[in-house]
Amino acid sequence: MVQKQIVEYAKSQLKLGLDAEVIKSALIEAGWSGEDVDDSLKSLNSAAVASPSSFTPASLVGGFSSDVDRKEIAKNEEKETGVRVIREIEVKKEDLPTGLSWWKVNRKKAIMGAAAGIVVAIVAASVVIYLGKRKSEESSASASEIASLTVRVNELDKMKQDLTKQSEDLVAVIKDLKTEVSFIVVPPRTTESATVSEMSFTIKGVLEQNRGRYVLNTENGVKISIVNSADSKVEALLKPLVGNVVEISGTHAAGSSDAKVSAVNGESVSVEN
Repeated sequence: MVQKQIVEYAKSQLKLGLDAEVIKSALIEAGWSGEDVDDSLKSLNSAAVASPSSFTPASLVGGFSSDVDRKEIAKNEEKETGVRVIREIEVKKEDLPTGLSWWKVNRKKAIMGAAAGIVVAIVAASVVIYLGKRKSEESSASASEIASLTVRVNELDKMKQDLTKQSEDLVAVIKDLKTEVSFIVVPPRTTESATVSEMSFTIKGVLEQNRGRYVLNTENGVKISIVNSADSKVEALLKPLVGNVVEISGTHAAGSSDAKVSAVNGESVSVEN
């Protein structure tokens, strides 16, 4: 929008030989909007075109045909316009606020703006601190959770190992039970003509000697009589082990507690028939 004050001020400054761009910058710095300054200067240019005798193109852009002409014109008009220009500037001082006058007019907005900026900075710093603390707490929590899970995994692995060992022990116990059962129970026959077959075995128990015959007493109370214990080689292996837990291997008829030993504690013997 064209402002009369800007137009009058620009005219006076152009007469003094100031450049239009300098005048424009001074007006904007004084608080006038760039749009009002541009519109006002354009209107001044239009008026100069309509009345060429009042303003020359050179004066509109703040220039003259030469520095000599500009100095001469400024010198001639200095006495006539100097006092008027000073008065105009003084009269329009409040309209063109600069320096201290601008501060007086805008100090409230400036203070509020600065305060708002400080508040925003404090809030931003608080958010950064909070997020950093939260991240640190989450990291600590994650580390604690990982440590807890690691302990739990180790416990489960130990449980797995224990269960595996118990399972293996249980399989061995079942195998021993089946072996012991075979000494006292005859398996079902498939046909009437079927005969009881010899069965191989390996079993542990406490070796005892009863009436010149060696007997193996198992953990479950099954007594296995070693029928070939009179053999010198067999007796040589058995005699030193009486009263101890011994592992014997050999053969026996299904359902019979009489057994022929072929090995004692893994040491093979020649069985005499």
